[in-house]
Amino acid sequence: MKTKNFSPARNVVLAALFLALAFVLPMVTGHLPQVGNMLCPMHFPILLCGFVLGGPWGLAVGFAAPLFRSVLFGMPPMFPVAISMAFELAAYGLVSGLVWRRVKHTLPMMYAALVTAMVAGRLVWGAVRFVLAGLTGSSFPFSAFLSGALLTAVPGIVAQLVLIPLLLTALHLPYLWLATATDLLLRFIERLSLAIDHLPGSHLEGVWLEPRYLWGYFIGGILIYLTVKRRSKRLLGLTLGAAILFLAADLATHRAPCPEIVVYEDPQSTVVQLSDRGHCYLLLPDTLPVEGPLPGEPYRQQNGYASYTLIQPGTTPVEGPQLLVDYPFALFHGKRLLLLDTPGRKGSDTQLPGERLSIDYAVVDRQFDGRLADVVRLFDIGQVIIGANVHPSRARLWLNDCYKQGIACHDVRTEGAWTYRPAR
Repeated sequence: MKTKNFSPARNVVLAALFLALAFVLPMVTGHLPQVGNMLCPMHFPILLCGFVLGGPWGLAVGFAAPLFRSVLFGMPPMFPVAISMAFELAAYGLVSGLVWRRVKHTLPMMYAALVTAMVAGRLVWGAVRFVLAGLTGSSFPFSAFLSGALLTAVPGIVAQLVLIPLLLTALHLPYLWLATATDLLLRFIERLSLAIDHLPGSHLEGVWLEPRYLWGYFIGGILIYLTVKRRSKRLLGLTLGAAILFLAADLATHRAPCPEIVVYEDPQSTVVQLSDRGHCYLLLPDTLPVEGPLPGEPYRQQNGYASYTLIQPGTTPVEGPQLLVDYPFALFHGKRLLLLDTPGRKGSDTQLPGERLSIDYAVVDRQFDGRLADVVRLFDIGQVIIGANVHPSRARLWLNDCYKQGIACHDVRTEGAWTYRPAR
């Protein structure tokens, strides 16, 4: 199973094919980060590229794939995910190609090259994440590396060890035929997806299944099938007993969603979520009509918020138990929140002479072009939360200003989503 030397034109065609696969395969996960982290769909074409075309091509395709995909589709997020993935996948493609070219083309050596590339890529990923964390002033502990590189990705690692050798063996087929077949398959999948998308009832919204439910349905389906096939009373008792134990454990561990404020990590818009007692309110600075799901949709579905009330500039104030929202102000379980979206009008009508209004949390949106000094003249601020859509240079100015003023500050872009849960 020796690697052939192709012409430059054919190498370019195959590299483009592997790059296209790196764009398309993550769509299988529905762009859910949790699923993507487990299955690692972009790793497969890059590893194959290194084995088939060699280390330099694997390096180039691996480095370009996550960066281009982040620019074109917004997934994965450019910083720090896409940048660290670029170095990781580049290491996959380079090491797999270099090692494979220098060993005998046997199955044990194939696995040796594959495992070496996988270990090298994950070490490079950890090193890059550590450096990026140091540049942004955050931390990247060893536990985060172990979880991201190994524990979370176990399904993807197993799939790579099983499928990559099978695919490399199958690549004895003519490459042009393979490329044509892959292109036709992708076109068929695209057209089928579009056709299904236009069917009535093709979209299911507000549905969330925890991983334990998926495992329960899977195992339960197998047990029911075996029970019916074998007509076994013992299997019937086992199935019923397992179902009862599963339901009892689920009821015992169920916890109702806690009241909370969330500022989501989204580079496009600053969305502030206030949820309590089955009601969910979203503060959004943009007055344009909302198209598509807003940030945090999977999280809201997971917590049982099938619908929400959108509050934008000009929206009528809403009031509920422990909650009062009058854009851009909000009172939530005794905590006052202010969304800074435009300069000039914040508090111009509410400031009392010689007295500043106390604000526990001030959320900064990219539309606000003022500085901290402009805000503290009107308000006594407890903590500043900088939205992920604020430009990094302006975010650094706010961080410096907060440090000088002795005000706590949370940068969502570098530190992740901000959450407040009142004590019960």
